[in-house]
Amino acid sequence: MRTLTKSLTERDYNRILKEFRPLLPDSFINPSLNSPVIHGTYITNHLIRMIFFNILKFIDYGFIEKGYWHTYFVYKHKRFTIQDGKFGWSIYAENSKLKDSNIVVEMKKKLLKVIDFLNNDFCKSIQGDKNNPKIEFYLNNPYQKLSSYYSFYRKNVSYVIKDSTISNQKKDNKNASALFKEMNLLRRREDSVSKHCFPLIFSFFSLLDFLILTFFVFEDSNVGFQKIKNFKLRMKRDWSLGFRDVFDLSKPSINRLFLNLKDIREKYRTPLSHGICGDTGFLILFPGLGLIPQSYKDLQNQIYYGFTDFRIKNAKIIMEEFNKFIKFIKSNKPYKFYLVYLESGLAIPINSKGLRLLKNKMKNLNELNKYIDTELHIAEMVDNREMF
Repeated sequence: MRTLTKSLTERDYNRILKEFRPLLPDSFINPSLNSPVIHGTYITNHLIRMIFFNILKFIDYGFIEKGYWHTYFVYKHKRFTIQDGKFGWSIYAENSKLKDSNIVVEMKKKLLKVIDFLNNDFCKSIQGDKNNPKIEFYLNNPYQKLSSYYSFYRKNVSYVIKDSTISNQKKDNKNASALFKEMNLLRRREDSVSKHCFPLIFSFFSLLDFLILTFFVFEDSNVGFQKIKNFKLRMKRDWSLGFRDVFDLSKPSINRLFLNLKDIREKYRTPLSHGICGDTGFLILFPGLGLIPQSYKDLQNQIYYGFTDFRIKNAKIIMEEFNKFIKFIKSNKPYKFYLVYLESGLAIPINSKGLRLLKNKMKNLNELNKYIDTELHIAEMVDNREMF
């Protein structure tokens, strides 16, 4: 007996699904006015389809009302139809009052159980086929999401910095009370900058890590899963190695930008992502003084010991470096072509054929935009069930 999963065989599946019986279309009353008794999300469409057409071997009656497939069946003497749809799959009963019945609850439980086992088997089979040239693999493209996070916090930090700059321009001769109020106001603003700067830094380096990975993919038309995996491990060990693999640091301007970003990452992002508990956080009990850092220089580290984590001037510097990097990739080939594609939201092909085709389109901006428009149109037609 052929094993479908580690713990289930084809016979096991048939045993679980034995009460599902095929039904001819003429034997079923059109349920178009009824609501579905079971609805599953689109992410399990391929698995529920495998159940009915690969395991049960029911007849696929094809396209129906924005769906690619549908069929009919009997479960415990009750008649149902299952069909694909834009937002998932749905099961309809001749009698919609069955929705909360024990029969439907039991049927749903069995289907979900088989879906779970099939999913495990599917994942294992894909793991073994990642280098199969006949299968087209893609890398998910969350650029729009990551970019929106970064843009949101960048605007917040920019607003606080701008507000502080306007206030400083209004300064004149003030008495001690006014100066004290001004100091408190500055501290509150720096505290506000800190609260926005932390997520700004995280969102930027999250975006940057994604850009480095995708640029690496675009640079190598024969990248494959193993190369991507090795590259991610390499970046995990040392982020700067990934940056060096993608950008030419022999150019002074790029090298300077890299060093500044690396400094920001090590000074702010790294301690924040590790609970601010690095070596700088160790204290020593000193007679007559109490707890002190290992080095007096550690007191200069605002992340650990400052009243506020970011001075306004430091926030400005961080913003400037981030802006320089974004400006650089938007203004220079081939990165600006890569960015145009990422902004489209389309997934990134990682098989050789797909990558070579895409790279050929990246030689001319007009050609690239035409290619993107065509792919987006095809994707929309597939989503709307207007194309098989």
